[in-house]
Amino acid sequence: MDVRFAATSRPGAPRDLIEWVKAAEDLGYDRIGIADSPALYREAWVSVTQVALNTNKVPFGPWVTNPVTRHPVVTASAAAAVDELAPGRVCIGIGSGNSGVYNAGRKASSIAALREYILALRALLEEGEAVYQGRPARLNWAKMRIPIYMAAHAERSLQLAGEVADGVVIGTGTTPEVVKGSLEALADGARSVGRDPSDIDVWWSVPFNLHTSDQKGLDLQGGPAREANYLARFTLEGKFIPERYKEGIKMLATAYDLTTHGRPTAEQLVRYDGLAQEFGVRDYLLERFGGISGSPDECIEKLKRNAELGVTQYSINLPDSHRPARLRRMQELVIQWL
Repeated sequence: MDVRFAATSRPGAPRDLIEWVKAAEDLGYDRIGIADSPALYREAWVSVTQVALNTNKVPFGPWVTNPVTRHPVVTASAAAAVDELAPGRVCIGIGSGNSGVYNAGRKASSIAALREYILALRALLEEGEAVYQGRPARLNWAKMRIPIYMAAHAERSLQLAGEVADGVVIGTGTTPEVVKGSLEALADGARSVGRDPSDIDVWWSVPFNLHTSDQKGLDLQGGPAREANYLARFTLEGKFIPERYKEGIKMLATAYDLTTHGRPTAEQLVRYDGLAQEFGVRDYLLERFGGISGSPDECIEKLKRNAELGVTQYSINLPDSHRPARLRRMQELVIQWL
């Protein structure tokens, strides 16, 4: 079974970052992603540069940045500069913006603005100039093609990714009906502009938690409440949610604290889990967004089942603690047995 894994996490202290990205490359992970939320984590492009200087072959990049806090000239120049350190290995992941936008006092980007940003970014890198928000923008010193990936959590964003992105990071979950709907939306977008959907590099953003306990909901990054936050942004429509769960998801999302996104406290984790139960959405969200969780045998079975649905590339969201050990444990107990 041909299954690939990207290791993604928040940029922390330089020594910690270097340790886990080296481990990821040495263990054979297929890609490295660095989160971009400057108010909460270290600066993404500084951290991406550290990845370039401390790895030799693995592709990497911000996973993902946003079109709100970084002008496309800034993003294009940063990516081109890092590409000089690691030619052909850099990619740019872009989403509408979540904690990185909220904690800068701004609002997430609309679909139209995200489209304009991606097109301007590509034109700057490949042609050296673009029109962005009605004004000329230039990148005079570099011309190159750097793959642009787009994070997508709904039908409209999946369609946009199909139209304009080289790849997509899908965060809609991995239940059969959601996978089917997500891939159809992506394909619809691609075909609308004459693209072959198979040309798009598709990754699925999931947690990967090896454990033997019954506390599957208390993952270290926010669990159901984190996913409710993504689902409730903008609108609940077009996100493959059964009607009976919409109100509970909306209520859970309002309780999620974006000032601790990706690094909730122990008290918050317990509170989120309790609220998910109270609002009647815990089991639904755990099933849909549980990712690859459970014992090694359970994880292997889920990976095999997902492969039958067309899910074969995983962007693993790593908690901050013990990242090299987590990567090694996943490789030794699950990945090498596929």
